[in-house]
Amino acid sequence: MQFDETKEERRIRILVVDDDNDIANYLAAVLTLDGYEAIETHRAEHAIQIIRQNPPDLVLTDLMMPGLGGLGLLTYLKQDRTLPFIPVIMITALHDNIDKAAALEAGCDDFLSKPVNKAELQARVRSLLRLKRTNDILNRKLAQREHLQSENAERLLPKPLQRSEIPLQKPLQRGLEGLLSNLLNKVEAGLEQGSLSREELSKLAEGLKQALEVIARLV
Repeated sequence: MQFDETKEERRIRILVVDDDNDIANYLAAVLTLDGYEAIETHRAEHAIQIIRQNPPDLVLTDLMMPGLGGLGLLTYLKQDRTLPFIPVIMITALHDNIDKAAALEAGCDDFLSKPVNKAELQARVRSLLRLKRTNDILNRKLAQREHLQSENAERLLPKPLQRSEIPLQKPLQRGLEGLLSNLLNKVEAGLEQGSLSREELSKLAEGLKQALEVIARLV
């Protein structure tokens, strides 16, 4: 591996799927020598079981295999939204052009041609692992940002207000109560849908504050 190798990176798991035992052994041996944990299986159906139990960091699969095959495995990986982003390298023969086009449509990340060149395999694996690492970092930052936005939204909202406590004796007060109710509904809907930006939430909170101040003077 040419990039920095930490203990965490050396625990990267790569799933090798090929119905040819010799090819699977060769690919797994190359990956193991590069410091990865290589898991071998010879059928797409068994690969799916492994992925469900413990998703790997990358999948290296033959395109043409009995049963579900590499294309079926690829489709499962790319359509299951409960799975993390898992790069897929498809191994193809020279005459697999039609199936290769289908694999591209299904979301294949890269290809290797048979016979697999060791240096090319190593380079493509490193490249896709860097892509996955970047994707994982972005997802973590996005999750942290959403968490902070949720916390900020809770802080910006006024203390729980019993709407029944707002007096309704005068027409002006009734109008203000309607405005206040509308603002509260917008805030609640925005929080439930996650559609409110921090700026929008601040504006709604300021509107709530002003309405409450006017009502307090009328009581």
